[in-house]
Amino acid sequence: MKTIKHYAFPVAYSLLALTILSSLFRGPPPPETRNFNCVFRSTSNGSPAYVPLSAEEIREITFKGKLSGKSVHDDTVLWHAEGTAVFHGNSQKLGGSIFLLASTDEVSGLILYRQRNPHQIVDLRITTLGDSGRPDWDEDSAFVYFEGAPDKFAYLYDYTCTVENV
Repeated sequence: MKTIKHYAFPVAYSLLALTILSSLFRGPPPPETRNFNCVFRSTSNGSPAYVPLSAEEIREITFKGKLSGKSVHDDTVLWHAEGTAVFHGNSQKLGGSIFLLASTDEVSGLILYRQRNPHQIVDLRITTLGDSGRPDWDEDSAFVYFEGAPDKFAYLYDYTCTVENV
């Protein structure tokens, strides 16, 4: 019994010291990431986009991915997005920017594009645009078009998104 007591205190002190040292020399916290899911549906009063070089209508697009690298600006949080868009049996890896309202995590704007060079005519683009054709805020609708499209405003889609902590 004396030998157990003899070793118990040094072991307890060693464990305490190890715990204290590991808390002092912890590495940086892991980067914050989130899951992002979005569904884009052709508006009822608009016409759906077509896949270039085919007659396939795109009435719905789903995008699932991860958000990382956040940057906070007032009440808006800019995230880098990477994921996969699925439409009419096709899929493309997309990247870009997602703007969330800091208070509600609602999407206030987005810019998604195929990350590949050289770009091809079948490279999907999804973005919220202002009247000038430049990226702008829109919590409800986005435009879907393909690389080199003559009219970015031709195909308006409503969207709903969910953002979840990982």
